[in-house]
Amino acid sequence: MEETKKKFGSKKQIAIVNAITASRFLGSFLVIPTFKVLGGISASVFSAIFLLTDFIDGHLARKWNSSTFFGALFDGTTDKAYGIMACLLLTTINPVVFSIPLIMELAIVLAQKKKLNNDKNVQSNMIGKIKTWFLSMSIVGSFVAVDLLNMPEFIEYLKYASLDKVACIRDFLVLLGIQLPTTVAQILTLRSYNKEAEKEEKTEEIKPEILDNTIEEEICAGIDDEDPNIALQNIAIERQQLEDEKTLLEKAKILGDALFDPEYYEQNKDMPIRTLAKDLFKNGKNTRRQ
Repeated sequence: MEETKKKFGSKKQIAIVNAITASRFLGSFLVIPTFKVLGGISASVFSAIFLLTDFIDGHLARKWNSSTFFGALFDGTTDKAYGIMACLLLTTINPVVFSIPLIMELAIVLAQKKKLNNDKNVQSNMIGKIKTWFLSMSIVGSFVAVDLLNMPEFIEYLKYASLDKVACIRDFLVLLGIQLPTTVAQILTLRSYNKEAEKEEKTEEIKPEILDNTIEEEICAGIDDEDPNIALQNIAIERQQLEDEKTLLEKAKILGDALFDPEYYEQNKDMPIRTLAKDLFKNGKNTRRQ
């Protein structure tokens, strides 16, 4: 029986998914004027809508098999931008309560940046995805809590407590009921990313020797009595000549095609993005990792 070839999303479907992600990226900047002009309740509704777009674009990408490297990078960047902007905004209300998740989110960004610089995979793991939902829900709840002080008539009508006491209750609920679970999730996420980096570094320790032995074997196999140093120089010259034949425009086209190719993403999604970029520039999209 012949194996059915997997069908991937069309350009139109990929564009729809990325457009939904782009709306959330735009929302990370619009949340500030929304909060300042309309208040916390409106900002919470606004945040909930954009939290929903995070679910929608991911669902459509999986349904249509239209996940791409561009979409994955854009989605992750958008989630970080929205979380940091919202936390930064909330710190202007109460720096003590809201600075903790902001600092933790920045620490996670730095940990991922370090992995990227070391040519490691920076995809979010399951703990990171759960953390993102905790953070998103805490942002929504925090905006609602901030507006409690703007409802004096309602508070007095219920004869609940004085406004000062309401402020204390509000901060306590936000800190323990909303921010604490998020902070715990952020700590677990940061710990998991650091562990992944350590594990990958240990794996990489044996690779230089393997690569060196492979190069020596290739040189020895390709020559008989020729000086290995001369052969190595010839190989370096040939590689440089091949690189010189490719223009920057051609490289940009290769990279652009790969970024928006769902099939290429499916076959290489677990590989570090910098390694794939090097392979693309060297071998084009024929490079496939198993």
